[in-house]
Amino acid sequence: MSQRSPRQVAPEERADLGALVALVLACAVIGGVGLFHTWMRLEALERRYALSEAASELAALHRESELLRLEVATLKAPARVERLARERLGLVPPAPSEVVVIEARAQALLAPHRDRALRPPTGVLAAGIEVPHD
Repeated sequence: MSQRSPRQVAPEERADLGALVALVLACAVIGGVGLFHTWMRLEALERRYALSEAASELAALHRESELLRLEVATLKAPARVERLARERLGLVPPAPSEVVVIEARAQALLAPHRDRALRPPTGVLAAGIEVPHD
């Protein structure tokens, strides 16, 4: 039996070692691809689940929005406002003698001052031009 140094490897052993390394490497690549594929499938499943939850939440929010719109319309109904004004606040429609038409009165009161109200005050610049004094 011949003594070989530990660093020398017979050619047939070297071929077997190369085949083993190739086999291990192929198994590692196949296993890595399998793990990656499984991970991607799980990610896709999680995303579909999250999307489904978001869609359900959106539908619930739409329903709630419609209910709130209906509630606002109900609360703003003139008949309801009038009923609350009578029952809770004790308000009643005014008697015909208590009704004052402000528009006609306001026109009569403002008539003497109307032309002066349309002019800017004297000495004030209007669009960059000084208004002459009267």
